[in-house]
Amino acid sequence: IIGGSGGSGTRLFARLCILSGFHLGANLNPSLDSLDFFHFYERWINKYLLRRQVPLGEKENDQMKEEFKMCTNKHKSPIPGLKRRWGFKNPRSMLLLPFLNEHFKDMKFVHVVRDGRDMAYSTNQRQVHKHAEALLGRHYNELNRLSLSILFWAKSNMEVAEYGEDVMRDRYIRIRFEDLCKKPEPTLIRLLNFLEVKFDGISVFTREIKSPSSIGRWLSKPKKEQVELTEVARPALRHFGYL
Repeated sequence: IIGGSGGSGTRLFARLCILSGFHLGANLNPSLDSLDFFHFYERWINKYLLRRQVPLGEKENDQMKEEFKMCTNKHKSPIPGLKRRWGFKNPRSMLLLPFLNEHFKDMKFVHVVRDGRDMAYSTNQRQVHKHAEALLGRHYNELNRLSLSILFWAKSNMEVAEYGEDVMRDRYIRIRFEDLCKKPEPTLIRLLNFLEVKFDGISVFTREIKSPSSIGRWLSKPKKEQVELTEVARPALRHFGYL
């Protein structure tokens, strides 16, 4: 399963997985998200994030599991052959990682990370708009747009990193989008080995990678904003190697 902040580059990772022979679904949007899970995510993500304040009841928990099972069966139904490797990509999967890991005991998770200061200036703020209140609490609307975006980036990605490192361990991999663009060959080899993909050469994969001009866009913004964003997310930026 592939997840990360919206706009962080998960679509490129999906293309690489498809090239590797994985079936990522037949009902995909242009970003290669599996639409079979869309309504489930819309319905359950905020409730799941709020479970720390308002735990899911037994009936609601069972309903969530049953609905997810139905989505999974729908997603898998077009897969040709019983042994073909499969998965799905939806950036918001990161917000449900413990649930997904409990459902799929042997799943592997590809966590895509991109510098949160670049992400704060992205036009894709859908995760923030839909889930900031559930993740950050009711005071989230006291922050300005940029601070809210990077705080959401920091908390959501740190929670995924901590869970992946502590619980999933060798079934979890974190790859920075910048590393894939700037150091494609070693980064690709690391990803393909994690996915247990056999390959003779990687040129078929490297030709998919094009470094966007938006990498480092935060450096062209006002100095005051640069400093503010860095301070708001300093621990996460340091954890992910951006400081």
